Amino acid sequence: DRFKSKGYIRAFESEKMPSFTGGNVEDVGASGGLARYAAKNKDPQSFLVYGPGSSLGLPGRYRAVFRMKVAENTVDKNVAVLDVVAGDRMLGERQIKASDFQEAWKYQNFSIEFETSGMDDLQYRVLYLPVTSLWVDVVEVTYLGD
Repeated sequence: DRFKSKGYIRAFESEKMPSFTGGNVEDVGASGGLARYAAKNKDPQSFLVYGPGSSLGLPGRYRAVFRMKVAENTVDKNVAVLDVVAGDRMLGERQIKASDFQEAWKYQNFSIEFETSGMDDLQYRVLYLPVTSLWVDVVEVTYLGD
């Protein structure tokens, strides 16, 4: 079964995920033609994406890859906190500075590795910190093995 093989990817398009800040915008560089966007001088600090609250069905190690871009990459302050949670348990977290992006206006991948029982209801979250505008395209989850 394809799910048990290493490298299986489950993708969560940001525009279909819940949000407490920002909104969907057309973006030709985004995988589905849409991205979730938060504007620096408009949108407050909150979760730009979170969800879906579903299990992966197989215990083991996984990698969640968040595809994002920023309007400005010269600021040495956090623009996002990425995490993977199961209920109130933090499975993985990563702080992202605007200066971590190699280029402004270009999508870049940031990853978190985590382990799960396979039955956990997982959420993949991006907490937006308004130091520059931020786009989230997709979150892809890859099975790494036992």
